[in-house]
Amino acid sequence: MLRKRNVYVASTIVLSVFFSLTVYCVYTISYDSSNNTKVRLATAEYNIELVEHDIRLRATNLPEEYHRKHAASELYLENFFANLQRLKPEPNISKLWQEADRLIRKGQLFDSNSAHLGNVINALKTAKILQADNYSKGTQLKLLLELEGHHLAVFKPQWYKIDKVILGDVYAGKDRFTSEILAFYLGAILDLRLAPIATERAVHIKRELLPVATATLNKTVFEKQNKTWCLYGKCFYCQREDPVCGDRDGYLTGAILFHIPGKLQSFRSVKAKLSKQRLLDLIDVAVFDFLIQNGDRHHYETFNDKVVLIDNGKGLGNPYVHHVDILAPLYQCCSLRHSTWTRLKLLSGGVLREVLQSIPAVTKLVTSAHLEAIEQRLNIVFAAVEKCSILVKQISKPIANFAKERAKALPWFRTYVCMPPAQLYNWCEIKLKMWVLNLGKPVNIPVLSEAMAIELGANLLGEGIVFTIAAGALVAEYNRSAKKDAAKELARKDEMSNLIYQVQELCLRVEQQDAQIRELNRTVADFDAKKSKFGVLNFGSKSGSDKPPPPPPAPPIIVPVANNTNGGIVLQAVHMMELEIIGNHDETRQNGSFLTNALLYIENELFETAVAV
Repeated sequence: MLRKRNVYVASTIVLSVFFSLTVYCVYTISYDSSNNTKVRLATAEYNIELVEHDIRLRATNLPEEYHRKHAASELYLENFFANLQRLKPEPNISKLWQEADRLIRKGQLFDSNSAHLGNVINALKTAKILQADNYSKGTQLKLLLELEGHHLAVFKPQWYKIDKVILGDVYAGKDRFTSEILAFYLGAILDLRLAPIATERAVHIKRELLPVATATLNKTVFEKQNKTWCLYGKCFYCQREDPVCGDRDGYLTGAILFHIPGKLQSFRSVKAKLSKQRLLDLIDVAVFDFLIQNGDRHHYETFNDKVVLIDNGKGLGNPYVHHVDILAPLYQCCSLRHSTWTRLKLLSGGVLREVLQSIPAVTKLVTSAHLEAIEQRLNIVFAAVEKCSILVKQISKPIANFAKERAKALPWFRTYVCMPPAQLYNWCEIKLKMWVLNLGKPVNIPVLSEAMAIELGANLLGEGIVFTIAAGALVAEYNRSAKKDAAKELARKDEMSNLIYQVQELCLRVEQQDAQIRELNRTVADFDAKKSKFGVLNFGSKSGSDKPPPPPPAPPIIVPVANNTNGGIVLQAVHMMELEIIGNHDETRQNGSFLTNALLYIENELFETAVAV
């Protein structure tokens, strides 16, 4: 018992001393002891070019797990591609737009499992244009179209052929309409259904746009001398000298995008403090933009507090250049949503290219060079994640260098902080090696020199501080997850209690209704007893046999007297008794009863005798 207590005490002392040293080192690293000014962790300035170069090198030598090919069926995209081909006749196009709007909710702009997806895309391609206007949002030429069924759509015209290579910066050139269409499919493949539905459409300028164009748009439409119709619209870069023109037949090809109903919230800059979910959203957007090389996302937009992928026209510029700086949020924050990471790993080994080739009419959207480039960029994303995995080892180096400098400058730090852990580590290492090699117990263990002890002690201190910080972060994350799970469990218990209470209320209501039903049955039984007491037939009731009751005997034929249409007092009294007992049964009122007919017969006979006398 005494030994166990001594072990506990010694462990507590060691941990306390190590924690104190960690706090001291972190504090002194942050502030210089001589002039109390902040100093950097790393001696060299952070060089983004070196980081990007390192990531590219790692992409060429990835571990085997990133080359493993998974089955495409694990992506569960069969329903998505099947729904693209499924076309059902929809006589009311307004209901189709309403169904598409209903599928837009938090976390997605479309439902890949919806059976209406193919009809929505077909309606975007074929629906009649009711009105055409300039779309002032953004700096590039866009048109806002009102389609049949009174739903809006955005049209981006074609400026380049698909094999055009855009040189220069990542944001150079005009929008590529094929990038918008590919963004829609890539969002479904990555399970980031945050890009609007987009498809290709050819619009006749003279027959479809010009008759329904607004006055503002109409001013920008003109015909060249070669009978080619052109327009330049109204935007920041729009000018008459640089219009977009239709082909020889007058058709203007472009991408038509499903307009998102509601208001989008725009953010021009990233706040200093972001929620964890918003940060993960932005990192997902960075990965998405890097795959298509969309480097023009100078702001981001949210819909229902979810970051959406709007304006993807600057992608697919140069398939031979990979701008790694688009991935800066990933390799700087070293954080990625688990679902996104799992999805990316399922696309490794060439699966991403195979799935992209399954897109309908993909050869009209991208070239084989672009498909190969997207596959290479996926490996670069893997390399960036691999670089983040060894970041902890790189952090320990500046801490070790700082410990060495302190050991040289401060004798007490060298004597009591750096050297004792190093000598202890050396003693344990030699004894362990001798025991493993079965060389017997060492007699004299050589002591490390001062320089070697300082070197080893500084490295141990750096690694220990990093381990302590990582362990603390792990414990904090565990506690946070435990609190979150406890809150979920409490909410589940509250929900279960509410459900139990509702079930009890329903059971009580059922018992009350059962009592009411029993009371009604008793009333009906009493009523039947009254009818039996007066010898009245129970009309409407069924006996055990299915045969109908025999019809009553035909009543005597009575010739009514004109002066006695209402009957006498006795007859009226008997009739009131029948109504009170039997009720308002139609058949009873129509046929009467033996008592009524008998009294009526006697009354008529007496009345005729009195008249004769």
